[in-house]
Amino acid sequence: MTLTLKIIIGVFVFTIIGLVTMQFIAPNLTPVNNANNTTLSLAKDTIKVSIEGEVEAEGSYLLEEGSNLDDLIEVANGLTDNADTLCFFTDLVLENNQTYYIAPIYDIDDVCGNTKLIKCNINNCEKDDLKNIDGIGDSIAQNIIQYRAENGSFYSLEEVMDVNGIGNATFSKLKNYIRLKDVN
Repeated sequence: MTLTLKIIIGVFVFTIIGLVTMQFIAPNLTPVNNANNTTLSLAKDTIKVSIEGEVEAEGSYLLEEGSNLDDLIEVANGLTDNADTLCFFTDLVLENNQTYYIAPIYDIDDVCGNTKLIKCNINNCEKDDLKNIDGIGDSIAQNIIQYRAENGSFYSLEEVMDVNGIGNATFSKLKNYIRLKDVN
């Protein structure tokens, strides 16, 4: 056998092994034939979501459509000991291409890590309490109250960004100081 033939056979075997391995690693990838070329795309019933904050394995994950936050936390290897369970609802249905944040109980910038964060329940805080949160002034506090009156309670921390005047920068400032549930 010539060296060239051995190389061709080796490349062919390697390619087959790679394709079979990919089917085990990412079984939701299905081939789609286009007029110009063949590419891989996600199956229709799969969503891509990301999780950040107090989980063991932050990152992006592929889940079945209709999955909830509990499913995402599970694939992220669970919560850390510092996760604040008053800041999320596990039955929240996930949306494609969204990032979900799990807030801490204790200040992560504190060297000892034992300073408990003072939080306000975004679903029932009064205007003056909301204004005590860094990043929320008089007009944003009023917008939060108006949003609650028109849309009901917040069901995820990220939903706060739907309030007029709250964008990514403001959300980054306040996400560790708001919660969604009352202390039991």
